Amino acid sequence: MDRSIGLWPIGTARGYEQALKGFADYLRQHRSGNLRSASEEEARQYLAERSQVVGQKTLDLDRQAIQIHLGQKLLIVCSCKESTLATRSYTLAQVERIPRKSSDFLKSSWGK
Repeated sequence: MDRSIGLWPIGTARGYEQALKGFADYLRQHRSGNLRSASEEEARQYLAERSQVVGQKTLDLDRQAIQIHLGQKLLIVCSCKESTLATRSYTLAQVERIPRKSSDFLKSSWGK
């Protein structure tokens, strides 16, 4: 994908579009104009406020969309929102099946 001429995967483009809509809504609510007149300072304020309510991944997407729109780099803002990760651990039964399945696979693959 040639990002130098503004070609982005559809999912990324959709994410950037949503991020810019959020920024435009913020500007409208704060009577700061619109996306065309947005400044770096307004972007910093928006990202600082967003850092209180969204996770890091969303905040990074917002920052990337805004800096592409403004045509300038913005400092990375860290999210203040605590993230709670769901467990990705295996159950005991799953752990016990791994060696059995692995040895079955190896036997069938190696012809033993």
